[in-house]
Amino acid sequence: MAEANTGDNGGGDGGDKGTGDAAAAAAAAAAAAAGSSGSFMDGLNEADRKYADAKGWPKIGMAGVVEAHRNLEGKVGINTVELPGKDAKPEDLDKFFNNLGRPEEATGEKGYQFTAGDGIEVDKNLDGWFRTAAHKHRMTEGQAAGVYGDWNEMQQSAATAAAAADEQAISSLKAEKGAGYDAFVAGAQLAVREFIPKGEDGTPDGETLDRFEKMLGVGPLLRIWGNIGEKMSNFGAVDMTGAGIGGLPGTAAAAQAEIKKIQTERNEKSDHPLNDQRNPGYREAADRWAALHKIAYPEKGGG
Repeated sequence: MAEANTGDNGGGDGGDKGTGDAAAAAAAAAAAAAGSSGSFMDGLNEADRKYADAKGWPKIGMAGVVEAHRNLEGKVGINTVELPGKDAKPEDLDKFFNNLGRPEEATGEKGYQFTAGDGIEVDKNLDGWFRTAAHKHRMTEGQAAGVYGDWNEMQQSAATAAAAADEQAISSLKAEKGAGYDAFVAGAQLAVREFIPKGEDGTPDGETLDRFEKMLGVGPLLRIWGNIGEKMSNFGAVDMTGAGIGGLPGTAAAAQAEIKKIQTERNEKSDHPLNDQRNPGYREAADRWAALHKIAYPEKGGG
């Protein structure tokens, strides 16, 4: 009987253990089922949960969140860049603007590739400076090209306007001087040769003349030099060294007389400046010779 009772007790203990194992398994299955069907919010920490709640994500579910993200990518793209902060290092700024379209270098194959429009003459020194400055200030290809194009268009417009103004000024001067215009121009040429510093070839320095023309314009400058030439003719002006340059004759008869005198000197002196283009004084003598003919024979245009 005792053995029988022990066996009964053992059988009871075994039944209780089996029941516990089954309950644990059922609970685990329920938890798994709950997890598989639970909210995607369950795995978030407190801060992320608050953020998600504020966005209203629990209401739209995971499918809604995915759809919202897809719409966002469609609007801003996927190749986005992070804006540098106010304390960003130069290399970080370079990287940022390079990503936006700034070339690696200022010039060359890896530099800016924009060009001036058709018919626009470009100053090479200014062009190089602009590309270097644009790269220094981290301008993209498009930004630099836009400023470059606007600048060249403005310069071209200014040059066209200046040319028109010069043409108008010269036309007015011709009308004012009438038959004496050529003599006026000849006087201007002699004044230029006298007062503009000379280059190595003995002629007036071209860069100096260009600066005058850019500042004043061809028309006004011609009037200034012509007026100086007239004063030289009227008063027999001398240069600053006192060597004396002589003025142009004021009448056709006086000019013809000087031409005759010079021709006689040419015939008598083989080393006369007009007889040899290699003579250092040839250019000045030739200019005066031409100016004298314009005064002496205005009806022939100086011929």
